[in-house]
Amino acid sequence: MDLPLAPASLLALLRALADAEPRSPDELAGALNLDARTLRDALPLLADHGVRRMRDGRWRLPGGADLIDRTHLQARLAATTRLRYDVNVRDVTGSTNDDARALLDARRGVGAYPVVLAEAQASGRGRRGRPWQSPVASNVYLTQVEPLPGGPEAARGLSLVVGVAVAEALERLHGVDLDLKWPNDLLVGRRKLGGILVELALVGGRLHALIGIGINVRVPGYVARRIDQPWTDLAHEVTAPSSRNEVAAAVIAGVGEGVADFRAVGFDARTRARWQARDPFFDQPVCVTSVDGAFEGIARGIDDTGELLVDTPAGRRRIGAGEVSIRLLEAAS
Repeated sequence: MDLPLAPASLLALLRALADAEPRSPDELAGALNLDARTLRDALPLLADHGVRRMRDGRWRLPGGADLIDRTHLQARLAATTRLRYDVNVRDVTGSTNDDARALLDARRGVGAYPVVLAEAQASGRGRRGRPWQSPVASNVYLTQVEPLPGGPEAARGLSLVVGVAVAEALERLHGVDLDLKWPNDLLVGRRKLGGILVELALVGGRLHALIGIGINVRVPGYVARRIDQPWTDLAHEVTAPSSRNEVAAAVIAGVGEGVADFRAVGFDARTRARWQARDPFFDQPVCVTSVDGAFEGIARGIDDTGELLVDTPAGRRRIGAGEVSIRLLEAAS
């Protein structure tokens, strides 16, 4: 079911209620230039964003809206990492990866590297072109740009480095135990908490990584009903999840430090071991599916380039990220 409000209108409504003070539907409709009946019809779904109807008919958002604040985020980054980024916040955008690419093109080698965050994405995507559910003011959607040395081969293992960095950042923030599903899913148990999409761009003769990260913080019920795989969010996993600003700051800083180490030493044995320690598929029977078909085997972790190792009756196979998916055999059958 879709909201009868466009994402931009929903965001405007949440901003109008951000101070946690009650407002009447008619007052909100007039201030936001919305149809009052449409606004009232939306209340059952708006409840998924925390909006509550009071006894006198007014609406209130207890605790206010958890919106991305550029000033706060920039200050948090300055306090937690030596790295410097140009933070950009979008209300509703197509894709933060696309926005980051445009900013990188315009940067021309001058100033801090961009980080783009959005309150909502209309065309968020994961691996294999799959859509990424990106509801308004609910989760963290960001892309940070990182320069890389050399050519495309310099990015080998980068998505795994980012996965380790995000997992460790969230554990420091909340203490939640995270697994990493090859090559780029963040799991709690077998439930997906987030994902990573790394794209490469050659700008000004230098290779750059566009690191797209999505973290479920508080998934609204109407969105949860659309998700076709086991999922979770921080609101389900911890008693008091941090604000989206705090989650974003922790992730950006952690990824920045992780990529800085990667530039210096590459995908080294220590990073491989850190990733391997979080692999829930290790020594498990799996089904691997690609454009060339599917096969079964026993997952044996990753090699020193970050490729997946699978033992099959015909011998060991090494799998690059590409257009590949992996499932536990019991889940695939």
